[in-house]
Amino acid sequence: MSDYKDLNQKSYESDFDKLGFEIGELLQVEIMQPHTKYVCRLIGYLVDKSIIVNAPIVAGKQVILQKDKPINVRVMVRNCVCAFQSNIKSVSMTPYPYFHLSYPHSVVVHEVRKSSRLEIDIKSDIDSDFDIGIDQWPKTASIIDISPGGARLRSSCLLGDVGHHIVIRFSSKWPTFCYFTNINSSVIYLGILKIWT
Repeated sequence: MSDYKDLNQKSYESDFDKLGFEIGELLQVEIMQPHTKYVCRLIGYLVDKSIIVNAPIVAGKQVILQKDKPINVRVMVRNCVCAFQSNIKSVSMTPYPYFHLSYPHSVVVHEVRKSSRLEIDIKSDIDSDFDIGIDQWPKTASIIDISPGGARLRSSCLLGDVGHHIVIRFSSKWPTFCYFTNINSSVIYLGILKIWT
Protein backbone atom coordinates (compact mmCIF):
# COMPACT_ATOMS: atom_id res chain seq x y z
CA MET A 1 0.00 0.00 0.00
CA SER A 2 3.03 2.32 0.30
CA ASP A 3 2.65 3.25 -3.38
CA TYR A 4 -0.28 5.45 -2.46
CA LYS A 5 0.72 7.02 0.83
CA ASP A 6 1.60 10.38 -0.64
CA LEU A 7 -1.69 10.90 -2.50
CA ASN A 8 -4.27 13.36 -1.27
CA GLN A 9 -6.89 10.81 -0.36
CA LYS A 10 -9.03 9.15 2.26
CA SER A 11 -9.11 5.38 2.83
CA TYR A 12 -11.64 2.83 3.99
CA GLU A 13 -12.34 -0.91 3.69
CA SER A 14 -15.09 -2.49 1.64
CA ASP A 15 -16.28 -5.84 0.29
CA PHE A 16 -15.11 -6.76 -3.22
CA ASP A 17 -18.65 -7.25 -4.55
CA LYS A 18 -19.79 -3.83 -3.27
CA LEU A 19 -17.32 -1.85 -5.40
CA GLY A 20 -19.00 -2.29 -8.77
CA PHE A 21 -16.18 -4.00 -10.65
CA GLU A 22 -17.17 -4.78 -14.23
CA ILE A 23 -16.24 -7.81 -16.30
CA GLY A 24 -13.25 -6.83 -18.41
CA GLU A 25 -11.80 -4.52 -15.74
CA LEU A 26 -7.99 -4.36 -15.78
CA LEU A 27 -6.22 -5.50 -12.60
CA GLN A 28 -2.57 -5.07 -11.70
CA VAL A 29 -1.23 -8.29 -10.17
CA GLU A 30 2.00 -7.91 -8.23
CA ILE A 31 4.08 -10.97 -7.36
CA MET A 32 6.60 -10.44 -4.59
CA GLN A 33 9.09 -13.27 -5.32
CA PRO A 34 10.50 -12.49 -7.82
CA HIS A 35 9.09 -8.97 -7.78
CA THR A 36 7.03 -8.64 -10.97
CA LYS A 37 3.88 -6.78 -12.02
CA TYR A 38 1.40 -7.99 -14.60
CA VAL A 39 -1.89 -6.73 -15.98
CA CYS A 40 -4.80 -9.20 -16.01
CA ARG A 41 -8.42 -8.83 -17.02
CA LEU A 42 -11.34 -9.67 -14.71
CA ILE A 43 -13.37 -12.54 -16.17
CA GLY A 44 -15.73 -13.08 -13.24
CA TYR A 45 -16.07 -13.86 -9.54
CA LEU A 46 -18.19 -15.76 -7.05
CA VAL A 47 -18.61 -14.09 -3.66
CA ASP A 48 -16.54 -15.75 -0.92
CA LYS A 49 -15.18 -18.32 -3.43
CA SER A 50 -12.77 -16.89 -6.00
CA ILE A 51 -11.97 -14.16 -8.52
CA ILE A 52 -11.27 -15.30 -12.09
CA VAL A 53 -8.71 -13.45 -14.25
CA ASN A 54 -7.11 -14.24 -17.59
CA ALA A 55 -3.41 -14.99 -17.97
CA PRO A 56 -1.34 -11.82 -18.52
CA ILE A 57 0.31 -11.24 -21.88
CA VAL A 58 3.93 -10.09 -22.09
CA ALA A 59 5.68 -9.55 -25.44
CA GLY A 60 2.75 -11.19 -27.18
CA LYS A 61 2.92 -14.38 -25.09
CA GLN A 62 0.71 -15.56 -22.24
CA VAL A 63 2.43 -15.86 -18.87
CA ILE A 64 1.42 -18.80 -16.66
CA LEU A 65 1.68 -17.84 -13.00
CA GLN A 66 2.54 -20.36 -10.31
CA LYS A 67 -0.21 -21.81 -8.14
CA ASP A 68 -0.27 -20.74 -4.45
CA LYS A 69 1.83 -17.62 -5.15
CA PRO A 70 0.89 -14.77 -2.78
CA ILE A 71 0.01 -11.62 -4.72
CA ASN A 72 -1.07 -8.02 -4.26
CA VAL A 73 -3.86 -6.84 -6.53
CA ARG A 74 -4.66 -3.24 -7.43
CA VAL A 75 -7.41 -1.83 -9.62
CA MET A 76 -8.73 1.67 -10.27
CA VAL A 77 -12.48 2.24 -10.31
CA ARG A 78 -13.73 5.77 -10.99
CA ASN A 79 -11.72 7.99 -8.60
CA CYS A 80 -10.73 5.12 -6.26
CA VAL A 81 -7.62 2.95 -6.13
CA CYS A 82 -8.54 -0.45 -4.66
CA ALA A 83 -6.01 -2.91 -3.26
CA PHE A 84 -6.15 -6.34 -1.64
CA GLN A 85 -3.98 -9.36 -0.91
CA SER A 86 -4.71 -12.72 -2.47
CA ASN A 87 -3.04 -15.83 -3.83
CA ILE A 88 -3.31 -17.91 -6.99
CA LYS A 89 -5.79 -20.56 -5.94
CA SER A 90 -5.75 -22.62 -9.14
CA VAL A 91 -4.46 -22.49 -12.72
CA SER A 92 -6.60 -23.69 -15.64
CA MET A 93 -5.39 -24.12 -19.22
CA THR A 94 -8.63 -24.88 -21.09
CA PRO A 95 -10.27 -23.49 -23.09
CA TYR A 96 -7.61 -20.77 -22.52
CA PRO A 97 -5.24 -19.98 -19.62
CA TYR A 98 -6.96 -18.35 -16.63
CA PHE A 99 -6.50 -18.22 -12.87
CA HIS A 100 -8.70 -18.41 -9.81
CA LEU A 101 -7.55 -15.94 -7.12
CA SER A 102 -8.58 -16.42 -3.51
CA TYR A 103 -11.50 -14.14 -2.61
CA PRO A 104 -10.35 -11.23 -0.40
CA HIS A 105 -11.77 -10.76 3.10
CA SER A 106 -11.78 -7.02 2.45
CA VAL A 107 -10.52 -4.46 -0.04
CA VAL A 108 -8.70 -1.29 0.97
CA VAL A 109 -10.15 1.62 -0.99
CA HIS A 110 -8.12 4.81 -1.45
CA GLU A 111 -10.41 7.60 -2.62
CA VAL A 112 -8.27 9.99 -4.60
CA ARG A 113 -9.63 13.48 -4.20
CA LYS A 114 -9.99 15.39 -7.41
CA SER A 115 -7.12 17.73 -8.09
CA SER A 116 -7.07 20.57 -10.58
CA ARG A 117 -7.17 19.12 -14.08
CA LEU A 118 -6.87 20.97 -17.35
CA GLU A 119 -8.65 19.53 -20.37
CA ILE A 120 -6.52 19.78 -23.50
CA ASP A 121 -6.08 18.05 -26.84
CA ILE A 122 -2.42 17.78 -27.87
CA LYS A 123 -1.31 15.30 -30.50
CA SER A 124 1.78 13.38 -29.41
CA ASP A 125 4.10 10.52 -30.31
CA ILE A 126 4.70 7.80 -27.73
CA ASP A 127 7.91 5.80 -27.74
CA SER A 128 9.18 2.97 -25.53
CA ASP A 129 11.98 0.45 -25.21
CA PHE A 130 9.44 -2.25 -24.26
CA ASP A 131 8.39 -4.84 -26.82
CA ILE A 132 4.79 -5.71 -25.97
CA GLY A 133 4.33 -7.67 -29.17
CA ILE A 134 1.86 -5.28 -30.76
CA ASP A 135 2.63 -3.00 -33.73
CA GLN A 136 5.72 -0.83 -33.95
CA TRP A 137 7.00 2.19 -32.04
CA PRO A 138 6.45 5.11 -31.99
CA LYS A 139 2.67 5.21 -31.62
CA THR A 140 0.31 8.17 -31.76
CA ALA A 141 -1.86 9.45 -28.92
CA SER A 142 -3.65 12.56 -27.72
CA ILE A 143 -2.96 14.15 -24.34
CA ILE A 144 -6.51 14.90 -23.19
CA ASP A 145 -5.92 16.31 -19.72
CA ILE A 146 -3.11 17.18 -17.34
CA SER A 147 -2.86 17.73 -13.58
CA PRO A 148 -0.06 18.28 -11.04
CA GLY A 149 0.22 14.48 -10.72
CA GLY A 150 0.24 13.37 -14.33
CA ALA A 151 -1.58 13.29 -17.64
CA ARG A 152 -4.22 11.20 -19.37
CA LEU A 153 -3.66 9.86 -22.88
CA ARG A 154 -6.14 8.57 -25.43
CA SER A 155 -4.97 6.22 -28.16
CA SER A 156 -6.43 3.62 -30.50
CA CYS A 157 -3.53 1.26 -29.71
CA LEU A 158 -1.98 -0.23 -26.58
CA LEU A 159 0.80 2.00 -25.22
CA GLY A 160 2.23 -0.51 -22.73
CA ASP A 161 1.38 -2.25 -19.47
CA VAL A 162 1.21 -0.82 -15.97
CA GLY A 163 4.76 -0.03 -14.82
CA HIS A 164 6.17 0.39 -18.32
CA HIS A 165 8.25 3.49 -19.02
CA ILE A 166 7.29 5.54 -22.05
CA VAL A 167 8.44 8.80 -23.62
CA ILE A 168 5.81 11.37 -24.61
CA ARG A 169 6.88 13.71 -27.41
CA PHE A 170 4.92 16.73 -28.59
CA SER A 171 5.51 20.20 -29.96
CA SER A 172 4.27 23.64 -28.91
CA LYS A 173 3.97 26.10 -31.76
CA TRP A 174 4.31 29.85 -31.21
CA PRO A 175 4.30 32.67 -33.74
CA THR A 176 8.10 32.90 -33.89
CA PHE A 177 9.29 29.40 -32.86
CA CYS A 178 8.36 25.76 -32.28
CA TYR A 179 9.29 24.10 -28.95
CA PHE A 180 9.72 20.29 -28.84
CA THR A 181 9.16 18.49 -25.53
CA ASN A 182 10.16 14.96 -24.41
CA ILE A 183 8.67 13.71 -21.13
CA ASN A 184 9.80 10.45 -19.49
CA SER A 185 6.74 8.82 -17.93
CA SER A 186 5.40 5.60 -16.42
CA VAL A 187 2.07 3.91 -17.12
CA ILE A 188 0.11 3.78 -13.84
CA TYR A 189 -3.35 2.84 -15.10
CA LEU A 190 -4.92 1.33 -18.23
CA GLY A 191 -8.53 1.91 -19.21
CA ILE A 192 -10.58 0.58 -22.10
CA LEU A 193 -13.10 2.86 -23.79
CA LYS A 194 -16.35 0.95 -24.25
CA ILE A 195 -18.23 1.72 -27.47
CA TRP A 196 -21.86 0.65 -27.51
CA THR A 197 -23.46 -0.19 -30.88
